[in-house]
Amino acid sequence: MNGQKRPSRKRRPSFRLTKLMRRPMERTAAVREKYPKIVASDFMSADGITVIVDTGSMARDRKAVRKLQLMNRQGASKAVIHLVNGPDLTKKMLGLVRANMGAFRGRRVLVVYPGEAAKIVKGYVDRMLAGSKNEEMKRVFSNTCPVRAKRIVRKGKPTVEVDVVPLERLGRADVVLVVDDVVSSGQTAGNLCRNSIGYAYETVDATELHLRARSEIHRLAANATWPDWYLATWVMAEPVLKGKESENSGLAGIKGYEKVFAAGIIKPTAGQIPAINSLSTLLRGDQKGRVVRQSFVEKAVNDRKLFGRIISRVRNA
Repeated sequence: MNGQKRPSRKRRPSFRLTKLMRRPMERTAAVREKYPKIVASDFMSADGITVIVDTGSMARDRKAVRKLQLMNRQGASKAVIHLVNGPDLTKKMLGLVRANMGAFRGRRVLVVYPGEAAKIVKGYVDRMLAGSKNEEMKRVFSNTCPVRAKRIVRKGKPTVEVDVVPLERLGRADVVLVVDDVVSSGQTAGNLCRNSIGYAYETVDATELHLRARSEIHRLAANATWPDWYLATWVMAEPVLKGKESENSGLAGIKGYEKVFAAGIIKPTAGQIPAINSLSTLLRGDQKGRVVRQSFVEKAVNDRKLFGRIISRVRNA
């Protein structure tokens, strides 16, 4: 061009979400040896904070990804923010369930979604299966049961208060498949399984003591063969070993479960359970959203005003 330099084009920022890291064979073998119940699709980077993009709106998702990646590049974040999206995680999680269909084929399956976050996962599962031709997978996920789950502080320690699976639903199932977004401490999944089985046995005892009881629940309790329990999740923290036990409650909540299907596993750093947040929670306007945002800001954000503007713009997108 007559010796003139061509004007440089501005490079458009990449909006692609952080990819899940392919699992090295030695990591896979090590996890299988320690935790044969865990079936994982991929391992994820542990250096930083993981944010699950799960608003259900592609426009809001793209805007959030663009802004959060900008924070990374501008040094406005204290830690690297890794972004993973709901559709990818759902596809991987369902793929693991499909690959282990032998556990569900020909059996009565009850799919349990504990808490508000699990309802978001249910939305992704329903949308993905609606366009699927796999009738067997549709059957597995057709019988659902939401239960309440709430994080509380008891005697100065954080825990999860979760309702039991209703006995009239439990007594009619051969398999219970618990589906959640994140298994970190394992308290939700662990308490759900343990409390539901405990309540069922208490009801059996009550039936034996009160032989005149004729309610349908008591008949179910007296005659039921208790179902096998399975767990499926978008993201799971790899259990932190301390001697022969794990610091994650009950090996990250898998005691009582036949298998755990995890789309992604994050290895803890320095023995600490990794930080995992969901975008849907960061956008909430209630008390829980404010508490989670405050914790996220303290761990990951240098420029609080910028982060506040990002949340406001994404929420109103």
